[in-house]
Amino acid sequence: MTNPPGKRGLFIVVADLDSENVIKTLLLKRQKALQISLNFINEDLLRYAGRDSGCFTDAVDILRPMQRKYHRAMIIFDRVGSGGEDRPATKLEAEIENRLIGSGWLPDCIAAVVIDPELEAWVWSSSPHVSKVLGWKAGNQPLQQFLAQDGLWPAGQPKPSDPKRAMEKAVRKVRQPFVTDLFSELAATVSVVGCKDRAFMKFVQKLQC
Repeated sequence: MTNPPGKRGLFIVVADLDSENVIKTLLLKRQKALQISLNFINEDLLRYAGRDSGCFTDAVDILRPMQRKYHRAMIIFDRVGSGGEDRPATKLEAEIENRLIGSGWLPDCIAAVVIDPELEAWVWSSSPHVSKVLGWKAGNQPLQQFLAQDGLWPAGQPKPSDPKRAMEKAVRKVRQPFVTDLFSELAATVSVVGCKDRAFMKFVQKLQC
């Protein structure tokens, strides 16, 4: 999509530091893998202090002034913690997108991406990079097998049923600190092709437009 003269391409709002690190890593280091070409700089992203619930309730107000400088806008947050847990992620997205359109954004120029349940869903896969980044030693049993013992990674499923709890359990087992850098490293190394999460696929598709 061609940007109008004098406007930057895309402004993104995220809910927390983990999301900021993942999105920045993807857009600064993984554009080739994502099959996108985006002139992205750090100033094109805002980490909103209101976190997930604030992103849900304040999306229109956050992005309204950005219409003067940006052609497109995207808001990304987790369904868990948003205050809209009683509704499907797709309904939350539709509500936000309708409000953004009502505030003056063109329908083809906005996207709400609600991660269900949380950001950890994006970084889990059967890739060996996940185990390595989480500090899982070669002498341990396979990470997927370890998590399956507590029902956290059901057989035949592409990722754990509770991605956040699974990550916390894995790093606790190997006594690795659960730090924000984990998300940056995972975003930089894990195959984006293997991620079939609905919200991630929408995120990529909107970037490719």
